[in-house]
Amino acid sequence: AVNGLAIGGGTEILLATDLRIAAPHAEISMPQVRLGIITGWEGYERLVRDIGFSRAMQIVTTGERFSAEEAYRLGLINKVAEDVDAVGAAMRFVESFDKAAPLALQRAKRVIHKAASGPAHEAHDLAADTFVDLWFTEDHREAERAFSEKRKPVFKGK
Repeated sequence: AVNGLAIGGGTEILLATDLRIAAPHAEISMPQVRLGIITGWEGYERLVRDIGFSRAMQIVTTGERFSAEEAYRLGLINKVAEDVDAVGAAMRFVESFDKAAPLALQRAKRVIHKAASGPAHEAHDLAADTFVDLWFTEDHREAERAFSEKRKPVFKGK
């Protein structure tokens, strides 16, 4: 159950469960590309299998938080506990990519494509290798510094 925030690894844990319930105020996110990395524990693979390619791609590439209601609509959770302009919308969607580390975004998309089209073990191997590669990038180090300094990271694609 999610009773608050499930962000990054928290969402990966959520994806590893069979039944998912969230409080109405819960928020869920997979912001790894904004941190210069991707998931390391089969998060993307499970996400694609659970909610489909295009929904997984949206969640992963934007890294944005979404509500429990939206998670329910996406098929990410089973239940929420009791208790315009098309061009403008498209532009806002694309603008959200600016917050992501370029290498992580590119490689996250590669893993999502592999998860959607290839055997699960190949996607897992690619994700594991990519996670390790991205962990040691300048962009990931910049994301860590920016987080500790409470500022937005400046990614260079390195």
